[in-house]
Amino acid sequence: MGDIAVLFISGHGVNTETGYYFVNYDAEVDDLETTGVAWQIFKAVNDLKAHVILLADTCHSGSIIGNDKLKEQAQVDPSQYLRDANLHNIIIFASSSGAEYSMEDPDWGHGAFTKALIEGLEGKATLAGEDEIKLSTLQSYVRSRVRKLTDNFQNPTIPSFVGSGDFFELVLAKKK
Repeated sequence: MGDIAVLFISGHGVNTETGYYFVNYDAEVDDLETTGVAWQIFKAVNDLKAHVILLADTCHSGSIIGNDKLKEQAQVDPSQYLRDANLHNIIIFASSSGAEYSMEDPDWGHGAFTKALIEGLEGKATLAGEDEIKLSTLQSYVRSRVRKLTDNFQNPTIPSFVGSGDFFELVLAKKK
């Protein structure tokens, strides 16, 4: 399995009694079950014959639950799916915990999470003396940078990786 799929979603996210919803442009907040995008629609990432990197910059993105096998665990501990997903070839960088909002600033033109991702991929997520931005160093950079940008108001849910191998040392970019 050498293929890698990257899915980036950015926008509004809402927790309801029936689960997490991505709020698309024409969604009606009072009727998300029929007008919003239920996380189950993204369930296809579980079936890809590839490693998947899911980057989710929405409020409450730490509540993303998409794997039925882990759903029962996730209902007990909402971030369980995020911690266990990489065992199923899915790595999730969620911009906030399931209970938090994702902060934005008009000066940035996007959210703190996206700002941290861009900065990291532009070279700030390298180790001293290296010019490669690896998945593992981007993870650490984004987590600490978002906390700093938001005065610890927003805490990305980016689980520590379990396992080893080429995927975890994937080079995403080279420092300019």
